[in-house]
Amino acid sequence: GCRALKSAILSYCEVIYDYAFAKCTSLEYAYFPICSLIGSFAFNSCAGLKNVVFPTCKDISEYAFAECTALETINFPDCQNISEYAFAECTALETINFSNCTNIGSHAFEHCSELISVYAPRCVSIGEFAFSGCKKLQAQSVFKSCSYVGSWAFFGVNLLSELILYSCNYIGSGAFDRTRLSRIYLRSSSVCIMHNSVFHQTLSLSGYETLSRPLMKSINVFVPGSLFSVYLEKPPFNGQLSVPSMSTQPSLFLNYY
Repeated sequence: GCRALKSAILSYCEVIYDYAFAKCTSLEYAYFPICSLIGSFAFNSCAGLKNVVFPTCKDISEYAFAECTALETINFPDCQNISEYAFAECTALETINFSNCTNIGSHAFEHCSELISVYAPRCVSIGEFAFSGCKKLQAQSVFKSCSYVGSWAFFGVNLLSELILYSCNYIGSGAFDRTRLSRIYLRSSSVCIMHNSVFHQTLSLSGYETLSRPLMKSINVFVPGSLFSVYLEKPPFNGQLSVPSMSTQPSLFLNYY
């Protein structure tokens, strides 16, 4: 780590290799206008890094910005892939804009405790524990194209109340454990597979079907104008499950296998 380096501006750099700026603790600003790939641990533990500009970057490797504890906002308009732990422990990070990202890897934003909103409308896959521990993440978060939500992806996201997952067809176990989720917006003609502990200890659920479990009241699933099937791996607990009459609502089926 070059501990006295305060800025990195490289106009012709296309690739940043592994560990290139790791532990440059005084680095505050990085600008790479044509860089397309950021290697593993490239800016890891740059505790003073506040602002990064990568307008053409398409791939962020594992741990690239992990533990950059001063980083507040990130904007990677062309990024398509965020690898595992890429921004983990970025405890000052508040907003994320990845308008073209299709994959968010496992643990990518884990324990980003100040993260409020995420904009990733083209994201197809959210890995396990991707936003675990992001306690302030709220309803502004949009994943309209997401088809896969990994296990524990939003574990402990205390303020999460609504989520837009129009294209989702798989939600892993514990994905919304210890959240206040009350609404999931789904719009799909395909089957959605939900594992049995998806909503384990979800604090504030209300809607179509009622599940009698401590801390769990019910689930509100909005599926405008389409037939939608929710498959649970097995009955989620020993208790009663009731589906109220939905004669005026889109069809919702619960199935066990």
